[in-house]
Amino acid sequence: MRLSLTTLILAMLLGGCTHSNEPKESRPAPYYGETLPMAEVVKRIDANNSKIPTLWANVEEMEVYFYDDQKKLQHEILGGALNYRAPRDFALVGSKSPIGTVVKIGSNQDNYWFSLPAQGGPDTAWWGRYKYLGADCTQPIPIRPDLLLEVLGVFTINPDLNQLPVPVMRFNHGADAYMFIWNNRSPRADRWLAVKEVWYDRATLQPRMVVVFDPNGRVVLEAHLSKPIAVKAPGFSEDQWPTMASEFQLYFPESKSKLRLTLSNAALRHNGFPKDLTFRFDPSKAGVSKVIQLDEACGP
Repeated sequence: MRLSLTTLILAMLLGGCTHSNEPKESRPAPYYGETLPMAEVVKRIDANNSKIPTLWANVEEMEVYFYDDQKKLQHEILGGALNYRAPRDFALVGSKSPIGTVVKIGSNQDNYWFSLPAQGGPDTAWWGRYKYLGADCTQPIPIRPDLLLEVLGVFTINPDLNQLPVPVMRFNHGADAYMFIWNNRSPRADRWLAVKEVWYDRATLQPRMVVVFDPNGRVVLEAHLSKPIAVKAPGFSEDQWPTMASEFQLYFPESKSKLRLTLSNAALRHNGFPKDLTFRFDPSKAGVSKVIQLDEACGP
């Protein structure tokens, strides 16, 4: 037993004792060199992300797995487009020939939705209002649009590091990444809650992993980001264009849904998009036979 314990300790020391949720093949070699203070990391991340108030990108491939309201597994591989406008306007549309639009995932300042208008598919739209998001009276949705906003990784960090939710940073030498964890007070102010965790690559300061937690510390989203690309930004020289991830792998443990995205041709605008119409959603005009209002029991 003593020999086995010694062997185990040596193995942990040689391995760096570093836990990582990232796939093994994506883990960089451990880094023990100089690092930046938290305020400087935030400043540089914000300098990049503040250049992306809007976004259009071509969806080279969108692979989605989810269970519909009949508990039937759906799987689609699509192309499409992504539109974003800070802070909460988001539209992801997946389509394929000859069917046309198959999936719509979106959000605006008031509502969020997940719609499947394709013929022969679930033919269902789920939608809800942000004012009731997370309430006990709200039904679950296969893929939460508000969490996709977190995964894009183009949000800025409040430079006032004492404002709620409060971020804490530590450096993970094994993953060669700055780890930020945002914390907030519980509704009863009786404890602190971990809200979100983001791993930023030390060299590029691009997000590599995003984890979002519920009030009980359970993971509601885990996402891995990779392959940064430049975002075409008129008004800046090409060497000053901001960057963002182009590949996303998302997993939603509660619904067991999965989403994989590959983006290309990212730009602040493309042929007039995004625009107001991009982020409108009318349940009565969703083009589906079944509409599920997730917060119908919550009130007006």
